[in-house]
Amino acid sequence: MADNMQKINVIIVEDDREQAELLRVILSTSDKYNVAGMAESYEECVELLNNNKIDLMTVDIELQGEKTGIDIISYATDKYKNILTLVHTVNEDSEILFDALKAGAGGYILKGSSLVEIFSSIERLQAGDVPMTPKIARRLIASFKQNKDSGGQELLSKREMEILDFADRGFSYQQIAKHCGISRHTVHTHFKHIYTKLQVNSKLSAIKKAKNMAII
Repeated sequence: MADNMQKINVIIVEDDREQAELLRVILSTSDKYNVAGMAESYEECVELLNNNKIDLMTVDIELQGEKTGIDIISYATDKYKNILTLVHTVNEDSEILFDALKAGAGGYILKGSSLVEIFSSIERLQAGDVPMTPKIARRLIASFKQNKDSGGQELLSKREMEILDFADRGFSYQQIAKHCGISRHTVHTHFKHIYTKLQVNSKLSAIKKAKNMAII
């Protein structure tokens, strides 16, 4: 068995305990990995990062609390430059995918992947590859193609326009989340993107500007 000092220290960031245990079991099949801790929220993960020498994280996007897995990736990338991050999530949204990669994620796989695929993705990440579920890779390629075909002129994504339209109709964050089949936290993340793109700082201002620009 490999010496503990030579093992790759891993944090599992996942608020679904069954999924967290699944990842722990997968990692325990190899002497290379040591699960240094499991976190269900941003705050728990930051505490683990600051008190352990971590080499790799698996991170879900939707977590307990207001902050998401993308916030964790940003924090870890900024403070601990050499940490590798594999996103493991149900979220297939293209905007979330891009945000995760921009934040510093080294790979992006969907929940429902086989045990072999998950372990292989972790190994590939360690080897310097960028593991992605084939469906996610196809979506990434399609997004680049769409941007090229449109000349990059689209200001808001279809999802962002949909969410803004719901907001204009008086829907709450929770109602928008239900209609779109996403979490409230993801709705909040979309609004942050909308504010940045439209250069506003409130929902009412975003709706007004979008109408003036004939976006909605």
